[in-house]
Amino acid sequence: MSMPIDSQVETNSAKLQSVSYRTILPEGKTSGYRPGERIDYKINSTENPYFDGSKSYLLLNIESKCEFAEATATAPVPACFPANMGANVLVNRLTARVNDGTGRIIEDRESYNLWNGIQNAYTHDSDVFPSLAKVSGVSGRNTNEINQTADNIGNQYFVPNQSITSNVATGGNVLINNSFVIPVELGIFSTFRDQHFAVPNFDMNGIHLTYFLETGNRSMQLLCHKFFAEETINTIAQQVVTKAVNPLEPIACTFTANDTFTINSAVCDPNLEIDGQTWSLENLAWRIGMPLTSTTGAATSIIASIEIDAGLVKITTTGNLVSGTGADLVRLGDVKTRSYNITKCELRILNTTPDSATMKSIRRALQRGLNFNSTALYKVSTAAQLVNAVCDVPEALTRCLSIVAVPIQQNKLNTLDQDNAYIYPRPDSVFQAPTNPNDYSYQWLVRNVLIPNLQVDTNHLVDAKSDNCILFQQQQMALRPMMAVRSLGDKIVNDKNFDLDLPFFFPLLLAPMGSSFDLIDSAPQLRIENSQTANLAQITAKLHHIFICHVRKLQVVDDNVEINF
Repeated sequence: MSMPIDSQVETNSAKLQSVSYRTILPEGKTSGYRPGERIDYKINSTENPYFDGSKSYLLLNIESKCEFAEATATAPVPACFPANMGANVLVNRLTARVNDGTGRIIEDRESYNLWNGIQNAYTHDSDVFPSLAKVSGVSGRNTNEINQTADNIGNQYFVPNQSITSNVATGGNVLINNSFVIPVELGIFSTFRDQHFAVPNFDMNGIHLTYFLETGNRSMQLLCHKFFAEETINTIAQQVVTKAVNPLEPIACTFTANDTFTINSAVCDPNLEIDGQTWSLENLAWRIGMPLTSTTGAATSIIASIEIDAGLVKITTTGNLVSGTGADLVRLGDVKTRSYNITKCELRILNTTPDSATMKSIRRALQRGLNFNSTALYKVSTAAQLVNAVCDVPEALTRCLSIVAVPIQQNKLNTLDQDNAYIYPRPDSVFQAPTNPNDYSYQWLVRNVLIPNLQVDTNHLVDAKSDNCILFQQQQMALRPMMAVRSLGDKIVNDKNFDLDLPFFFPLLLAPMGSSFDLIDSAPQLRIENSQTANLAQITAKLHHIFICHVRKLQVVDDNVEINF
């Protein structure tokens, strides 16, 4: 049944006497955090009795610790964070506990970075990404290669600076220090921003935050080339297109000497222009000092010079890559390690001092209970080759808003770059398009009622922009209780609309705005029908990450903190 969400603070005229930032250092060591470790912060209730959680943030200084397999390399690996996650990718899980020795959980946001990536993909206007990139490393809606190219200044924090004079690049083997600011995306931190800007930390006996750090393979993506080329599209020849290419992908080259080659013009033509902009060496992810490998001869050598010569990109290496001249394929040398080091991690809390009337109102509200939104994560597996898959969702929560079910291919949970299904969730058909035609249809079952009343089709590659309109409407409705949706994604691929280019999920809205839904005894179930019936091998096993968006109530009675959900 649907239940109204009870009111919060009584007054709409909250006032603050003062505001000031306070720096909180982590427990134990203050730097040197690596993948898989945890960072603990204890927000003391006497030193920080009230604070504005929505304006508080984590300040990070981060070093790339990615290493080439080639020992003679002098330049670092060209890396960046996933475009839609930025530095938030470093947080796999974030917990908030009552800091009174009991360890009572206020919030436990597992797969924090996955949810953050969905939020960034769907809630931002396009023009905000340049500024987000400067602050938190968020440079695009998803981890498509085109959002992680070397020309985007928002991605250049783990690639060395280079100087370009008269189409000749110099330098490019020394990294600069990188700083990022990421918000604390917790319901308890943001819920009071529209009322009184004061998280009642004193009345809660303090908050203990724990950040669990993500693996290096998921966090550190490779920075991509951005190439200009001419293609025939829809029978129209010589259209200039932009291509983004992972530096590990072999590209066609022509060797003029054993140690010198040019990139074929069909791959990259520096003479071309797009929107009045000519191609520049800034678009190349390679730098002097990086190793290159000839895939034919399996030889590896170090880049000695990069230039544009006679209208082609020309590379000279310190040793022989091939035994003669002619065509070959060249890529970046092997990356042995993907890792990072956090050299500085400070929690900056915006302390606030409410006036006496506001403080009394907060305490009265705490006795009744203050509401805030959060997510709970459940993981449900489905086997490969199932034409009809079923996910039974746990029924543990009573004040639910919506469900966001993210299908993640189990064989791609720990792969690299854009191939990682956790970093970039997509349907089977998108991962292997156009060779895998497996699109989904889905329907939810709640209390023996099918929602919607007809199956919803999801098509990754369609001719009409409205073909997925019901899916998009359902996604918008499911996200609305948690965030404002400003994008649903749509890009052109081979003259067709590639609709499902944002992180993919199956949506379900459970209750109207201002209400919640009791999942107990509801037996919620997600039913997925795969379109591929001829080749069942194209239906992969999934580990569905199911986020249940719900309301939690913070209540303080006789100095005892209770969290109800």
